[in-house]
Amino acid sequence: MKCRTIREIAADVNCHPPYVTLNSLGRRVIASGTIICQKEFPLADCVSLVLNGLAVAEDDECRLACNRTDAELAAAKVAMDKLLAGEGVAGLDFDDNDYEDD
Repeated sequence: MKCRTIREIAADVNCHPPYVTLNSLGRRVIASGTIICQKEFPLADCVSLVLNGLAVAEDDECRLACNRTDAELAAAKVAMDKLLAGEGVAGLDFDDNDYEDD
């Protein structure tokens, strides 16, 4: 199963070394456009990356496993764009008062 990243993703210490690069700030990342093969890097979850708007399916196995329409996948990308831009998720309002006991 393979996917291709569509944005830069932070890479932790467990990340498969061939996928890791340093960005302009010197942080370890998987660069946008990187093709991830789940057989090479079992900790990578191609389906989750695609469903969360961080990657696109690169083969039929991944497309079938995602089981989403093009419109649903496009909506996931838009949601991730908003989240990364600091816009949060529409409809969620976390007011500190919501968690206080009366």
